[in-house]
Amino acid sequence: MEKLLSIKKKNLIYKIYVSLLMSIKLLINFLIWFIIYSHAFTSLSNTTYRTDSTGKVVYSLIPMFTEGFIGPIRTLYLLLHLCSFKMPNLKIT
Repeated sequence: MEKLLSIKKKNLIYKIYVSLLMSIKLLINFLIWFIIYSHAFTSLSNTTYRTDSTGKVVYSLIPMFTEGFIGPIRTLYLLLHLCSFKMPNLKIT
C-alpha cells in the first residue's frame, strides 16, 4: 500500500513538473512572438510613433493592439463583402 502511494506521489510530482515546463515553454513562445510582432509592426509602419498636440513624438504600443489586430479583420471584411471577385477562366492545354 505504501509503495502504491509512493508511486502516486511520484506520478503527481511528474505531472506538475511537466505542466510547469509546458507553461514556461508557452510563455517563452509568447514572448518571442510578441518581440517579433512588435518589431515588425514598428519597422513597417509609423503608428507606434505619433505626434501629439504639442508636436512631440510619442511612442505608444496601444495602436499595435488596436489597429494591429482590428485592421486585418476589417480588411478581410471589406474584401469579402464589398468587393466582387471574379475568377478568371483558366484554360489548361
